[in-house]
Amino acid sequence: ITIFEGRNREIRKMFESLNLKIYALKRLSIGSLDLGGLEEGKYKYLSEKEKNKVFFYIFRHLLSP
Repeated sequence: ITIFEGRNREIRKMFESLNLKIYALKRLSIGSLDLGGLEEGKYKYLSEKEKNKVFFYIFRHLLSP
């Protein structure tokens, strides 16, 4: 399943309504920033371009109704 925005445990609630349980969810991207093969619990330093993508995504969502 691919979603573009999840709010307040949206996926878990949808599956719960079908009596299905979610055991794991994995975020593949944040906005237009692809997380690629980044392992759980790991991090990487972002380039200036990647930082701008994240900041644009955050501000766009903070300003939307």
